Amino acid sequence: MTHDDVSRIERELGITVPEDYRALVTDYPAELWKHVSDFDLLDDPSGVIEINREVRTGDFYDLTWPEEYFAIGETRRGDYYCLDLSNDASPVIYFDHEAKAFLERAPSLQEWWPKVVEEYGGG
Repeated sequence: MTHDDVSRIERELGITVPEDYRALVTDYPAELWKHVSDFDLLDDPSGVIEINREVRTGDFYDLTWPEEYFAIGETRRGDYYCLDLSNDASPVIYFDHEAKAFLERAPSLQEWWPKVVEEYGGG
């Protein structure tokens, strides 16, 4: 993604993304590419916009998606990764669709993606 792509996401969703998100998606770590079949950190602005609109409208597992959560990716199992934009550290939150629960996975994006690499066998 380019910086212009990230600006488009911000403009269309009416949000400001954290700088660490901007840095990650504009310089996607090669280590994460190895695991895209297991989990998807969205790298297309249209996809990011679409998924965020989808979770905020309609039936989302009989829950209301928190307005301050910004979806950044999903797993092949129907779970989501998002950032809590209400917190300056932007912790990474995992939505488990079976438990219907939002759980913190890492205190920051910078601490999260290496955990993903390790979790999926690359670390």
